[in-house]
Amino acid sequence: MQSKLSTLTRPLFKFDIEKFSLIVFIFVGLLAAFNHSLWRDEMQGWLVAWRSESLFDLWRNNAPSGHPVLWSVLIYMVKDITKSPLSMQLLHWLLGCISILCFWRWNPLPKWQKSLFTFGYFPFWEYYFVCRHYVLAQLFLFCFCSFYSFRRKSYIPSAIFIGLLTNTHAFAWALAFASFFTLLTEFIFNAKQRRIYLSNKYWTFDIIFSLIIILSLCSFSAISLLQVREAVDVVPANLDFRYFLRVIGRIFGGYVLIIPNHHRMLDLLICALITILFIAITISFLRRSRNATLFFISGTGFLFAFNLFIYLGIGSRHYGYYFLILIASIWLSLQPNDDLIENRPKEISVPGSNKYLSGLFPHLLTFCLAVHFSAGIHRALYDFYVPYS
Repeated sequence: MQSKLSTLTRPLFKFDIEKFSLIVFIFVGLLAAFNHSLWRDEMQGWLVAWRSESLFDLWRNNAPSGHPVLWSVLIYMVKDITKSPLSMQLLHWLLGCISILCFWRWNPLPKWQKSLFTFGYFPFWEYYFVCRHYVLAQLFLFCFCSFYSFRRKSYIPSAIFIGLLTNTHAFAWALAFASFFTLLTEFIFNAKQRRIYLSNKYWTFDIIFSLIIILSLCSFSAISLLQVREAVDVVPANLDFRYFLRVIGRIFGGYVLIIPNHHRMLDLLICALITILFIAITISFLRRSRNATLFFISGTGFLFAFNLFIYLGIGSRHYGYYFLILIASIWLSLQPNDDLIENRPKEISVPGSNKYLSGLFPHLLTFCLAVHFSAGIHRALYDFYVPYS
C-alpha cells in the first residue's frame, strides 16, 4: 500500500536543467543561424572563402583580414553545401554547440552555474550568433580542459589543441601560452606527474611528437600573422599611466562587460582597483591548485602584455578572452579525481586557506555569471528583431 502511495505522489515531471539548457541553446542557435543578419566582418570571412578557387587563393585573400587562415579554411571546406553564407552560419552553429557540449560534459561547476554561463554574453551571443573565428578559440580551449587529465598518458591531445589555438586569433596565443606553460611547469616540478608519464614506454616518441605538433602549428600561425601584420594598428610608442589603466579596464570589461571611460581618470582608477581586488580574490581561491593558478596568472599576464605593448583590441569580442581564461582556470582547479593537484577544492563554494578572500570568490563568480547571463539573453533576443548590421 505504501509503495502504491509513493508511486502516486511521485512527480510526473522532473526538471532537468542540463537537458533543458542544452536543448534551448541548440534550438535557439539554429534559429539564429537562419535569422541573423551578417555583419561586414562576418561577410568578409565568407567572401574570402567564396572568392577563392584554391587554398593558395585563400591564403592571399585572407591576408587583409588581419587574422590566421584557419577560420577561412573551414568556411572554404563547407561553402558548397548551400552555396550561400548559410553554410558558414551552420558551421559556426555546430562549432558553438560542440564547445558547450564539452563544457557541460566535463566542466565540474554546479549545473546552475553552467546554465548561467551557457546563456552568457560570450558563449550565447558574441561567440555563437556572430559568425567569426572566436568560437574556435572557445572550442579548442574547452577541448584542452576536457582532455586535461589525459596528460598523464600523453601530451599529444594537448599539443594539438595548443597549436590550433594559435591559429584562431592573435589574442588566443594567450590561451595557448597558458596551456603550454602550465603543462611544462608541472612536468618540471611535479615528480608524480613525471613518474606516471614516464611509466609509458613510448614517452620519448610522445613528447617529441607533441613538441613537433606545437612547433609546426605555432610556426604556421606566426607566418600567417606576419603576413597580415600591416592590417592592424599597434599601440602608440608613448605609453603612459593612463594607457596602463586602460589595459586594466579591458580585464574589468571581460569580467563585468563594462569598459571604463578612458577620458575620465577617476573611472579608470576605480575600475583598476576593483579589477586588482577581483584578481586577488581569484588567485586566493585558485592557489590550492598550482596548475590552475599558473594557468590564470600566465594567461592573464600574457594577454595583458599583448594589449599593453602590441594591440589594445576593440569591442567586447576581444576582452572576452580574459573571461575565458577565468573560466578555464576554475575548470582546472575543480578537476575531479585528479591526484596530481594538491589540496584540490571539491566544489566552488569551499573556503580556502584565506577565508576572507577565497570565501568571496563564489559570490563574485556568481555575480559575473549573472551579469553575462542578463547581457546574453538581452542581446540574443534583440538580435531576432533588430539587425545589428
